[in-house]
Amino acid sequence: MPKHVLVLIAVTIILSTFYSSTHTNTLEIKVYAIFQDEPAFYSGLEYNLTDKLEITISASKSIYNVGEELKINGTLLLIHDNASFPVPGQLVALQINDRVGQYVLRTVETAPGVSSSEWQINISSAYIGDSNGNQLTVVTRGQIVYTYLTYHNNWNTPLYVVAAYTVFDANNVPLYSNMPISYTIPPGTNITVRDVWKVPSYAASGTAQLCVSAFSNTPSSGGYPYCPEKLISFAISSSKSTATSFSVAELSETTGTYVAYVTTSKKADTSIPAGTRIGNYTVYVAAKYGVELTANASTTFQIKLMGDVDQVQNPYTGVYSVNILDAIKMAQAFNSKLGDQNWNPNADFNGDNKVNILDAITLSANFGNQAL
Repeated sequence: MPKHVLVLIAVTIILSTFYSSTHTNTLEIKVYAIFQDEPAFYSGLEYNLTDKLEITISASKSIYNVGEELKINGTLLLIHDNASFPVPGQLVALQINDRVGQYVLRTVETAPGVSSSEWQINISSAYIGDSNGNQLTVVTRGQIVYTYLTYHNNWNTPLYVVAAYTVFDANNVPLYSNMPISYTIPPGTNITVRDVWKVPSYAASGTAQLCVSAFSNTPSSGGYPYCPEKLISFAISSSKSTATSFSVAELSETTGTYVAYVTTSKKADTSIPAGTRIGNYTVYVAAKYGVELTANASTTFQIKLMGDVDQVQNPYTGVYSVNILDAIKMAQAFNSKLGDQNWNPNADFNGDNKVNILDAITLSANFGNQAL
C-alpha cells in the first residue's frame, strides 16, 4: 500500500479517537513518527483544526535596475495557540508576474528541504526537444525548440494539474516561462504536454536549466505544488561546444524559510519579444501543510532602466534603451539643479535634485542596456 494511504488511515484513526474522547468541536491532531514517510507533515509539531498556516514573502528591494539580481524569500509558519512555528521540509509555489504575464514559475522548498516520498503527481519526464520529439542536449540562440512534459497521477482520485515551467540560462536569467495547460488527470494515468518557444538572442552560453512544476492551480490563485520541482540541464551554445555546469536549485539555511534568486536580462530580443519589462511586478507564493491547511501571500516591486533619460520606446522594436540620445540629454542637463532652466528630472537618477557626475556615472554603467 502506498505511503500516503497509510498516512491518511493514521489521520482518520487519530481524529476518531480524539473526537470520541473529548466530544469537542476542536480536534487535536498529534503528529509524531507515524508521519515521517510523508513530508507534508513535520514530525513533532502538534496542531488542531483551528490552527492556521501562514506564509510570509518579501523582496530584497522595492526598486531594481535592469540586470540586477532579484531575491525573494519568506517563512512558512504554523500558528498554534497564539505562537508561530517555522515549518521545515515543505514545498512552496512561486509565481512572478510582470506587466504582461508570468515571468518566473518555480517550486522552492523550506529548509532543510523535503525528503523523498510518493507524491500525488509525478513529473515522470521533461526535456527540450525538436518538433519530432527528439531530445536536444545542445541548442543555439534563435533556435525554435519544444518543451516536452509528462505528468502522472499517483493518486486514487482525479487531480486538477497546472503544468508550469521556466527556462533559465547559465546566468540565471529567465528565457521563457509558461503554464501551457491545465488538465484534470484521471487516477493512474499520464498526460504529455508539448510547448514551443524560441531561444532568445541574449541567452548566455553554458548550461541552462528547465525547471518544471506541477501546481494544483496557478500560484496567483493559491495553487500549491503537488511535488518537488524537476530540473533538467541542457546546453546553449553558438558552436555546439561543451558547457560548464550550472544549477538554479536553491535552499535557505534557516529552518522553515525559502529563497529564490532571479537575474534580470540587460538585453531584449525583439523577434519574440523577450527581455526584462520595466514597470510593476507581483510575486505570489502558496503552500499546503497536511490535509487542510493552506496559505498564500504576495508582494510587489518595480524594475527600472537606470540611465534612460529620454524614456522613449522605439516605435518599431518596442525597446527602451540607454544610448547616445540619453548621453546628449544628460549633457544638456549636466550641473543643473531643481528650478534651473535646463533641469531634467529624468537625468537625476539618485534623486538628490541635482544632475552631476554621479548621474553621469550611472548612465555610463548602464550604457547599452535594453528593456521592454
